[in-house]
Order: sequence, then structure tokens, then C-alpha cells
Amino acid sequence: ARRLDRFRDRHRCIVADVTQWSPDKHYDVWHDRAALHFLTEPEDQRRYGAALRSALAPGGIAVIGGFAPNGPSRCSGLPVIQHDSASLLDMLGTEFKLLESIEHLHETPGGSKRIFCFSVISK
Repeated sequence: ARRLDRFRDRHRCIVADVTQWSPDKHYDVWHDRAALHFLTEPEDQRRYGAALRSALAPGGIAVIGGFAPNGPSRCSGLPVIQHDSASLLDMLGTEFKLLESIEHLHETPGGSKRIFCFSVISK
């Protein structure tokens, strides 16, 4: 966070449980790198989608990265869900449009390889 101090007037870091969070304003950018994939319960995924729909401004961009369908089913000993761009859009609803999607082969510090899907969507 200290590295971002020079941008403090242009960003806001929020530490919260996304399944319980109610945004108090709209944001232009939503970035999720590996949070959604730990929400394995359908109700938690629904709440994630509701928070995103409520938080993201019209025309806003969300970048969501998590395990791809051919990626692992567990991470850090916990079960995960896997998404590609189509299943992500199905979960989030019709007000979102896919701008770009890529798969990325990530090598962990321990040397294992995991396939991620990163989707860029707009509202």
C-alpha cells in the first residue's frame, strides 16, 4: 500500500468480505485476481455478482482472474471454482460485455503450473 501513497487521491483500497460488502459509491475499475475462485458456494457467487453490479459504474471495467476450467480444483488446500469468460458472464448477468479473455500459464514459486483465465468485461 505504501507504494501507492503517491496516488492516494486517485485510488481507494477496500478490505472487506465481498459477500457482505455494500458499496457506497461507483467505481470505474474492479480488479480481482483469485478472490472469486475461492467462493465455491452458489450464494456467495451470487453475492459477489451483486456487489460487482452495484459497485461498477456504467462503462466501468472489471478485470477478473481465476482458475480456468482446465486449471486446478484446489488451491492452498481449499476447493475452488473454475471459470472461463462464458461461465463468468453467465454468473454475472447480461449487463456485462466481454472485451477480452486470455488464458495464462502461471508457474508458482514451488514450480507447479496452473492455468488461469483473465477476463476483461465492461458494464
